[in-house]
Amino acid sequence: MPHWPKNEAMPPRPKDGASWPGEEGTQPEKTWLGKRTIRVDEDLRRRLTVVAAAHGESVNAWITSLLDRETKRLLQEHELAAEV
Repeated sequence: MPHWPKNEAMPPRPKDGASWPGEEGTQPEKTWLGKRTIRVDEDLRRRLTVVAAAHGESVNAWITSLLDRETKRLLQEHELAAEV
């Protein structure tokens, strides 16, 4: 199991059959489709639309870029990058 800061709770195991990074000999039970559904309130939806448009991107492209950048930063910050 990956290292996780002691003052933070370990996130729950993924429900889609994926294994934790670094678990040897494990294979996901399902193939990743690249889709996730999230629920956001109306105010956040509007803000996402405005910010994405200001960057000349779709909401999906902007969120994907944001998630990519932030997960890389957090993995590096918590020294998990080698485990992914």
